Amino acid sequence: MQARYYDPVIGRFYSNDPLGYRGVHSFNRYAYANNNPYKYIDPDGRDSIFIARPLSGTSLAQHGFVITTNVSSNGQHSMASRFSFGPVEQAGNDPLGNVTNSGDATDIADAGFANDVIGSLNNGTSLPEGVFTSTINAPDAVTEAVGKAIIGNDDYETVPSLQPGPGANSNSAAALIGQMAAGIAGNNFALPAGANLPGAEAANNVQVNQAKLERDLSEINN
Repeated sequence: MQARYYDPVIGRFYSNDPLGYRGVHSFNRYAYANNNPYKYIDPDGRDSIFIARPLSGTSLAQHGFVITTNVSSNGQHSMASRFSFGPVEQAGNDPLGNVTNSGDATDIADAGFANDVIGSLNNGTSLPEGVFTSTINAPDAVTEAVGKAIIGNDDYETVPSLQPGPGANSNSAAALIGQMAAGIAGNNFALPAGANLPGAEAANNVQVNQAKLERDLSEINN
């Protein structure tokens, strides 16, 4: 529980949970893990978030990516890491890969929408139209380990279900991060309600560097 101290007399943790309050069961900012750390966990007061943003100004479908955030003692979020995926141009082939910080169109758009989501969390404002989010119920270090272990797929397909073969797209990779991270933590993952994410159903077509993931998870557990 790190630097959170429990007072058995008042039945409360008396250091602020930097994640703040969330919903009726955790309105009290001192009620760490809904005041039940045996059942719930919040190792570092950070958030892992799946973001679905519009593919274009008129599109009815979304593109998914994942961020983790730091949360300060006053409840303000800031970017910790981002995992964006898309087609990576190579001679004769456009495989699916990690495009974070590549400067391509997908990376630039994801960075902008990530800032919009963080701004919404910090200011209590509505998300932009066509943007949906869901929380990945896993320690952020686990989410980051999974994100870094994603290899991609040799066959990028805009809509994998409409193409022959085990293709995948950005939604496939982002969905896999949510599924694997939550699963490792013993939780379920749900895509954002209201989002249309073609390709998310093809998450199992995305390749993972299992050896790297196991090594990184071992370091976290130690």
